[in-house]
Amino acid sequence: MPRLLKADLEHDGIAFVPKSVSDPRFQAEGVAWGSSRDCWWAVVDPEAHPLYIWRKSGRGITAYGRTALSCNATVFTNGPMMGKRYSPARKVTKRSVVWEFARWASAGAIGGLAAGSVLQSRRAYGIGCIAATGLGVANAWRNTFTNWVPCGTVRSRNSAVHDRQDFDNEGRTHSWFGRFSTDFASYGIGQGDLPAGVLEGLGGLIRLISDFSVASKRPGDVAFNGDFAQLSQKKGIAAWGLIPLNGHLDTSSASSAAGGVIIVIASRNINAEEAADRLCRIGTRDAVAMDQSGCTMMGIQQQFMVGPPPPHRQAMQLYGLSCK
Repeated sequence: MPRLLKADLEHDGIAFVPKSVSDPRFQAEGVAWGSSRDCWWAVVDPEAHPLYIWRKSGRGITAYGRTALSCNATVFTNGPMMGKRYSPARKVTKRSVVWEFARWASAGAIGGLAAGSVLQSRRAYGIGCIAATGLGVANAWRNTFTNWVPCGTVRSRNSAVHDRQDFDNEGRTHSWFGRFSTDFASYGIGQGDLPAGVLEGLGGLIRLISDFSVASKRPGDVAFNGDFAQLSQKKGIAAWGLIPLNGHLDTSSASSAAGGVIIVIASRNINAEEAADRLCRIGTRDAVAMDQSGCTMMGIQQQFMVGPPPPHRQAMQLYGLSCK
C-alpha cells in the first residue's frame, strides 16, 4: 500500500489541491493518493503520468479486473457506459438481463431433461441432465453478459485501438474525455462524439462539471445535462476531472505540475451529484463519470481501492482509463 496523503477531499475545499501538490511525494513523483470516510482519490500530474486507455485482454470471468491490475498504473478506473441489443428491436435493460438469463438457463435445463430421458441408465440420465443444464447456463451467460458495445467511440494510439462501434449512436448524447498531447492544456472534456485528433480518449461518459459548475438537472438551464438528470442519484461512481492551477487556485505553496492536475475519485457509497459537488468545491473545471454502480472500479498500481466489479459486470466491460 503506498503512503496516503492526509488531505480531506470532503472538507478541505479549495485548500485541497494546494495541500496535495505541495506534498513531498507529489513534488518527487507527480502523484498523491488518499481517502476520506467514503471515497478514494488521486491527484496526478498529467505530464509525469499521462492518460492512457486500456482494453480487456485474456479470458475468464475476471479478465477485466486482471487486465486493470496488469497495467501497474499510478491510478486506474473502469471505463464508459456500455450497451447491447438482442435484436434491432430489443435493447438490453436491467430487467431484461434477469429475464434473458433465466430464459436461456431454463431452456438448457429443459433440454437436459429431454436429453436425459432417452438414456437407459440412471447415472447416464443424471450426467446428461447436468451437462445440458451447464451448457444452457453457459449459453445464457454468453448471450446476456458478453459482446457489449461502448456508448461512444474509443481511441488509443498506445493500445492501437480505434473502436467506432458507438452503441445506438449514443456518443453524441454523452460526454468524452481525452488528451491531444501530454501537457495539461492538451487535455479536454466535452459533450458529444470524441473529436478527431485525440491520442487517448473515450466517449460514452456522464458529464458532472462544466466550466467550474455542477451540471444541472433542470431542463432549460444552460448547464442542463440529460445524463446527469437521469443518473445523478445513482450510487457507485468513478470520476475524472481537470483542475487548472493558474488563475483559479492559490498554489504559491509550490507545485511541480505545469498548468494543472488530474483528479480521480471513486466510491461505492456516494452518488454522481455528491461526487460533482465535492469536485466542484476543490476547483475542478470539468469532470466526467464512468459507468456507474456495480461497474465502479479504482485501483493504485496493483491493488484495488474500489472493486473489482462482480464477474457479470466484468464480462460487460471492455475499456478503462489509467495514468501510468
